[in-house]
Amino acid sequence: MLPLVLNPRHLTKCGNHLLKALFPPPPHYPTKARFCNITQRRWIHTREIGACLSSSQDINIGANLYQTPDLACNSSYRYHSSFRSERKEDFSSLKMTRFMENILNHVIYEDDDVVAINKPSGVTVFGQKVREHEDEKGYCLPIFADSEPDPNLCLADIMPLLRRHFKSPALTIVHSIKMFYSGVLLLAKHKTGKDKMMQSLDRAKSLGTFYQSYLAITVGIPKQDAPTKSSYYLKQENIQDRVLSLPTEAASKNLRKSGKIQRIEVQTTILKKNEVLNCALVRLDTVKDKWQCLEVYCTTQLCHVLGDYLYSGRVGKVFGVPVLLEPHFANVGKQKLPEELKAAMKLKRTRPGQMPLYLHRAKVDLTQMKSSKPVLSIVAPFPDHFLETLQKLQLEYSFDDIFDTKTK
Repeated sequence: MLPLVLNPRHLTKCGNHLLKALFPPPPHYPTKARFCNITQRRWIHTREIGACLSSSQDINIGANLYQTPDLACNSSYRYHSSFRSERKEDFSSLKMTRFMENILNHVIYEDDDVVAINKPSGVTVFGQKVREHEDEKGYCLPIFADSEPDPNLCLADIMPLLRRHFKSPALTIVHSIKMFYSGVLLLAKHKTGKDKMMQSLDRAKSLGTFYQSYLAITVGIPKQDAPTKSSYYLKQENIQDRVLSLPTEAASKNLRKSGKIQRIEVQTTILKKNEVLNCALVRLDTVKDKWQCLEVYCTTQLCHVLGDYLYSGRVGKVFGVPVLLEPHFANVGKQKLPEELKAAMKLKRTRPGQMPLYLHRAKVDLTQMKSSKPVLSIVAPFPDHFLETLQKLQLEYSFDDIFDTKTK
């Protein structure tokens, strides 16, 4: 009895002719390695790594079922001249489906109007591209994350799948977040929910309400011990072939109206500090988070966010005392960490990748979204790599105690 799968090259000359006569291969098959399944009477491509799917596969995501096409038995795939490109497109769709599954695992809140996602660090929202050599001179993808984000995928690409999953054809991204930040990302299910959310955000900005809170691990301890409110003006300049932000005192009304200068307000609270390693867990409440304003603000407090490759060079030391350097002459590149801190984090030079930016949008407050709740607070727990680093630096802090609420 013949086995289920035979390779014609392993048969005798007579048997080979017999097999080809009984089951001729497709005339324009794109590969030389052909295996015939006797029971199902079809030829299956198995030459390259990650060979095409031999049968359809069902992938469960939440309550929905997504099906990948059956390449082995679909004649349009078997006889088409662009088989390889078709197979590549199929695997990209499978990759996107798995990416969507990962995003759905990070949904932290949902009601009739709002969907909130705890966005992982390194995942783009609208497909921002990372500059060349960004791993040497800019922010990098997390080395502590469970799975490295794919820079070719973004949330905007899977919006059709998300609309189908949440059964909301008008699902849109309302309150976005930068690629290298982690934390709360807000979507609206319909136009009414979007209008309510936009009105809430605009109201908070016009009143100067600290409606969003970030948590950061800083190298160095901010100067203030008690919660302190600060405000400053920020502008952008081209420094070392990069558009970087820096504080400024010149803030005319015309410049502010034109958007060339931003007024930033920040409230700083030191939650826990480690004076031996000279690091701290800091809460930063703010109205705006444009232009990397929180990273710049930390440098004015003679500390810098862990994983900040753009602005950490502005804080130097003279005889062991931290000083603020002139932004135009500060180095932009890999963050220099004390040896004690690197030893505590168990960083190895041979380890691939680099450190993520430890700046997490932990809470966003929306007012007048619901009649039953004057303020809807959406909180995003620490990511896994954030928690791991807090433990290594002895900065553990209960997330529930930070905002006096239990995470959902």
